[in-house]
Amino acid sequence: RSFSNTPSGPHPTTPLTRRAMAYATVKVTLSLLAVAAASVADTVTSAGGRWTYDPTVTAVFGAADLDPAAHVRGSLQFHLGSYKGHAAANWSTNMVTIPIDLIHEVCGASHGSQTFAYSINEKWAHGENMRSAQGTELCGTIYTGRHWDPSAACGPNSGNEACKACGDALQQGYMCQPSKFNPTPDAAGSYAYRFLNKYACELGDLSGMHGELETEDSGRGFISLRSLKNSTEGSAQMSTAFGVISADSVTGDIIGLNCDASGPPAVHATDCECLEYNGKKTSSIGTMTVFRPIDHDTFHMGGVGLSQLKGKSVVVQCGSSFGASEGRPLFCAELL
Repeated sequence: RSFSNTPSGPHPTTPLTRRAMAYATVKVTLSLLAVAAASVADTVTSAGGRWTYDPTVTAVFGAADLDPAAHVRGSLQFHLGSYKGHAAANWSTNMVTIPIDLIHEVCGASHGSQTFAYSINEKWAHGENMRSAQGTELCGTIYTGRHWDPSAACGPNSGNEACKACGDALQQGYMCQPSKFNPTPDAAGSYAYRFLNKYACELGDLSGMHGELETEDSGRGFISLRSLKNSTEGSAQMSTAFGVISADSVTGDIIGLNCDASGPPAVHATDCECLEYNGKKTSSIGTMTVFRPIDHDTFHMGGVGLSQLKGKSVVVQCGSSFGASEGRPLFCAELL
């Protein structure tokens, strides 16, 4: 798909499109105010001074009293923190152990040191009587969905229907990788949107942003994962500064998504073209305007109190060290 450089004159618009653009301008303004309000809401002032409210959302795997040779144990937790002086949504792991037999059953033999991919997936469909599970079937897409991807970065495992509507080739161009990921905020655009950032990551692609989980040591019948904590914990903005993109944003008879990148050279695109890298400069100063749906959401650092993460799932899969078994769901838990 090709992009056109921004022409010297104004873009042709219909009255309906102009009205939509005017509404979107108001929407973006209100969204930015909502983001500011969210930041204020997560900060509490006490009589003794100013302190930060730090909500947490946790996926608990199994239970501490279970046999580690037969059941996954441990947890992964998200909390509001910082990265190099910037506010961020951080995540850490605590004492995660995996039965060796489960790894052999699902992943097979590894080629070198064992590594495990992990992600935030769209849902948890087991119900409140089952908060965690293990095995390919119970942690498959029927119960956990696909990767959470509200900014439509469109990796091969994205659950965003906009990616499917814009064609399979889009997902093949996904280039998220830890060495290119930047957890800091981008005041000139947004790193979460692929049109402006060639290396944009799905908000749920945790190993794409921070690398795969690695093993630390082994016990009798189980292996332990190296903990993510303090200086090794993961960080991301977990924000949709320009709005959540959906299939409704890229389909229809009038423009649902409008985007511009300053370059140089400047690039203008609409709808599905806005889900592809602009082809000129990364990361690029620019903007994305979501016209449809009119009531689309916008959130900052996982939403107030990390509300956007609640009710979703964390899924740990066989990592790249397992060759053909890479990506098979190994264990999972609901985020609460």
